[in-house]
Amino acid sequence: MKNFKKTIAVVGAGLLLAAGMPFVVSADNTVDVRVRVEGDENNLYFDTIAVKSDKSEVTVADALKVLDEQNDTIEIKGVDTGYITQVNDIAGGKYGGWDGWYYCVNGDVPMVGIGDYNLKEGDSVVLYYGGYPCQIPYADTEKISEGLISFKSNDMVFDSEGNSSNVVNPVTDAKVTVNGDNYTTNEKGEITIPEDKLTEQLAVQIEKKDSTGAPAVLRFEPDYVIEYKSDIGDTETSTETDTNSVTGFDSDPGTDSETDTSSETSSTTSSETSSNTSSAAASSTTSANNSSRTNTTNTTGTISKAAPQLSTESQTAQTGDGRIYFAVGVLAAAIIVGVIMLLVKKKED
Repeated sequence: MKNFKKTIAVVGAGLLLAAGMPFVVSADNTVDVRVRVEGDENNLYFDTIAVKSDKSEVTVADALKVLDEQNDTIEIKGVDTGYITQVNDIAGGKYGGWDGWYYCVNGDVPMVGIGDYNLKEGDSVVLYYGGYPCQIPYADTEKISEGLISFKSNDMVFDSEGNSSNVVNPVTDAKVTVNGDNYTTNEKGEITIPEDKLTEQLAVQIEKKDSTGAPAVLRFEPDYVIEYKSDIGDTETSTETDTNSVTGFDSDPGTDSETDTSSETSSTTSSETSSNTSSAAASSTTSANNSSRTNTTNTTGTISKAAPQLSTESQTAQTGDGRIYFAVGVLAAAIIVGVIMLLVKKKED
């Protein structure tokens, strides 16, 4: 009988462990997110990273902490406080104005800090250094067949009562590089590419500084490409969804909401849908964009974005608190063990 009791005790302990273990694992959240870091002069980082958290949600702060800990070339200060003060040797206020570090997520501008913005699988985070305001550009390729590309931003403005609204503004007097050739945007934010320069792939980059020397426009991704295809007779429709987010003041991203505070935390989102009904089409291929807008037009150019390439380590984010489920599992196992022990005691009696 003693051996039987020992067996019951071992089985009971096993049930407790088996009931608890799955729920302990489920408490870990892992999502793959696209992360880009733009300094004041050049891109510092651009890749997909796996972000794991023992909480029910994974935040922007979690992603930046993983980047800081796992990458020897990136050092981020202020993640724990939610206020990014410095990345590598680039500190806020470098140019003596309202310049500093901002973050963007999927082109959305949340009115929360980096520690309160929850990420999901496939999100794109952009941490960048900019002045105030800093435009988040997107390329309008409606007239690409004429060699015309227009650069715009969806900027947030506030009225006297503090109510916000979005205004589409041209990105003027910006330096645009297309396949190594330099252009300057006019008062409409346009550049005109000669016909003999209209190749099937146009590698595009944009840059602009404000009066202090701080970035006034967020650069495109390092692999930002506009694909131009002629003689396409069929109607084409494509959808573009871009994401950014900022740590701090108003960065003029094109989104529905933005916080204008000295806490250096803001963000931007963007989505664009356009239809092509003519004989030319253009598409911008990249893993994440830095614009926020929603436009539907009949055009000769179509902007699209390739989905970020995610790592094979990606896992589905778990919802709920694993600790609660663990407690429920332990309680259920304890009840089972208790019933077995009562049956044994009854048999002995």
